[in-house]
This record gives sequence, C-alpha cells and structure tokens, in this order.
Amino acid sequence: MSIASTATEFFAKEWVKIYRQRPVWTVITTLVAIACIAVAIVEFQAYEKKRKETVRLENLTYREQIEQLDEMESSVAELLTFLDSQKQSMKETQDAIENLKKERDHLAPLVASDQKVIDSIWASPDKMDSECPVV
Repeated sequence: MSIASTATEFFAKEWVKIYRQRPVWTVITTLVAIACIAVAIVEFQAYEKKRKETVRLENLTYREQIEQLDEMESSVAELLTFLDSQKQSMKETQDAIENLKKERDHLAPLVASDQKVIDSIWASPDKMDSECPVV
C-alpha cells in the first residue's frame, strides 16, 4: 500500500470513530473543513490566474519592447544606408568640383592668351579706321 492510501484509511477510520461519539459535531466540522478547503482551492486558482496574467502581460510588454527595438534597429540601418549614400554623393560632387577646378586652371592660360589675340584683332580695325580716313 502507498502512503496516501494508508493515510486515507487512517483518517476514514478516525472520522467514523469520532462520528459515532458525536455525529452532529462531526458532520458540521466536516462540512466546515470541506468549505474551507473549497475556498482555499478557489482562492489559489484565482491567485494562479492573476499571477499567470501578470506574467503574460510582462511578457507582452517585453515582446512589445523587443519589437520596438527591432523597428529601431531597422530604422538605424536605413539611416546608415542613407548616410553612406549621401557621403558617396558628396564625395562625387567634391571630385567633380576638383576636376572642374583643375580644368579651369589648365584652360586659364589658354583663355588669357586667346583673349590677347582677340583684343588685338579688335584693336586692329580701330587702328585702321584711325589711320585711314574714310573718303
């Protein structure tokens, strides 16, 4: 026999023995004990339900925080991608400006010498007009 069945048998025999001595008192006491046990079981179930709900809500809060962190992580990744593309665009623009400056510096002497030639060409007809009167 197991311990539980032995204990049950012992309590049953004791209950019958007490019932024979005081039947009304034994029934009332048994009913009160059963009611107390039932209330304890109901209270324990309500406590467990509340505890599980609290744990569920905490887990939900953690889950929401994790989701928000995941969203923030993807937003930061998008921002980094955008910043990298802007850096690349700025570098390309800066390179284009540098190339234009080099080309300007290279062409500046040519333009200056061509300007002298053009000025002399324009100056020549003026000299001719002043030297040769129109008849």
